[in-house]
Amino acid sequence: MPDLEDFESWSRGAREEPVPPIDVAARVVRDLRYANDRAGFERSMAVWAGLSMAAASLACVLAFHAWTSITDPMSGLFDSLTMVMR
Repeated sequence: MPDLEDFESWSRGAREEPVPPIDVAARVVRDLRYANDRAGFERSMAVWAGLSMAAASLACVLAFHAWTSITDPMSGLFDSLTMVMR
């Protein structure tokens, strides 16, 4: 079985090779800077999402008021009275 013997010699040679030094400091610093920049972006997106949610809730309140006045045709007659009574 020459194939198996070749494989064993290759694996023996791979075990004897020195491990190359790995310097990951620059990559870690770059990732940390990117994460810091991304946190600012996510914060601004959260502000925009909050403003959009506030606008959507205002639109829902106005739409609900319009819907209740449409479903009850007599409510238009009494809206002015309810404003005076408050």
